[in-house]
Amino acid sequence: MDIELFSKDIEDKRFKREFFKNNLLKEAYLIGAYSVAIIDSSNNEKGKVVSKNSSFKKWLSNKTIDKRNLLIIFEKAYKYERMFQLDSVRNVDLRSLVTKFGSKVSKNDGKLTLKQELSFAFILGFDEYREFKKDNPYIENKNKENDSEK
Repeated sequence: MDIELFSKDIEDKRFKREFFKNNLLKEAYLIGAYSVAIIDSSNNEKGKVVSKNSSFKKWLSNKTIDKRNLLIIFEKAYKYERMFQLDSVRNVDLRSLVTKFGSKVSKNDGKLTLKQELSFAFILGFDEYREFKKDNPYIENKNKENDSEK
């Protein structure tokens, strides 16, 4: 069985919603999804380096979601992904989505983005990724030990 990836329908389905009027909102959404992926991976009983760690979750709970902090949050999540070797296929997929849309943010599209919209997009990505994982459970393939995910 192939692993279902979040990127599969991101542009065709999720980002077609009217709410996603610019790339900054898309980036906030994806960083929210990536953040929960790293949090969940850090609490994976079958983790390669760590099986239970809430450091990133605790750190994130004290952050304000705004344009300035999005990059900081992404960098911290990536630090934990590397440090705890949380490089599952799904985490790599999300990270590449963030970098794809993050590179487009620097291009000003002239649309005003409110702080509340960024927070909402981040939380939406966080929640929808959890729902995606619930709807598409990863069935561990014994031959792909590096891609194990809870």
